[in-house]
Amino acid sequence: MQPRSLHPFKGVQIDFASRIKEIHIKSYNRIKEIDSLIEQKESEIEALRAQIAAMSDKLTADKEQHQEERHFTPEVISEFRTRKKYIDVDLKLLGWTIGDDVREEVELYGMPNIEEKGYADYVLYGRDGLPLAIIEAKRTSKEKIRR
Repeated sequence: MQPRSLHPFKGVQIDFASRIKEIHIKSYNRIKEIDSLIEQKESEIEALRAQIAAMSDKLTADKEQHQEERHFTPEVISEFRTRKKYIDVDLKLLGWTIGDDVREEVELYGMPNIEEKGYADYVLYGRDGLPLAIIEAKRTSKEKIRR
């Protein structure tokens, strides 16, 4: 009886040259495929850049035209009317209750004046009773804001 070989490839003929050639061809074809995809994507990017440039020019022209057409004249109203017409309404719409979690004309100390005292138009309080925010109202103005 002949002893058995424990070598797993004994008697197996492998043509390494043809296997390497096969791998090379597959790799080459995959690289060509990827190059083609990259070329396609670069073409798409260039088309999008051109589209953005065209849109940008149009939007810039539209913006300039609309700025010339747009005229806004604010209604000149007092601070009190501003509060009642805008701030009170917005606070209520946001779920705040004036007199409960929102207090008006709250006295503040440590202000930079002789009495060291002032008033906040609104103070918003949290559930724990601590102040969360102070809102100071101003009347509308005719003057343009300069930036």
